[in-house]
Amino acid sequence: MAKNFTLRLPDDEASQVQALARAEGLSLNETVRRALAEAVAARRADPEPTPSSSPEFRGSSTRTGNCSNDWRGDGPLSGPD
Repeated sequence: MAKNFTLRLPDDEASQVQALARAEGLSLNETVRRALAEAVAARRADPEPTPSSSPEFRGSSTRTGNCSNDWRGDGPLSGPD
């Protein structure tokens, strides 16, 4: 079953995503869905990234609790691909 989400982006990021969708010939929804799927796949491949390999994840486990098992595919994010 599909879930609906609201995503708020700064104007410049929204413009970039819209331009990417147009360039790829995809809907905005499909562009965002693919980007999220790629991010999840990358995180699952490196479930405990170091600041040198993935600075965007620095400190994420301290803000939200330790959820590294989710990224290994045995937590709530696992399921049919």
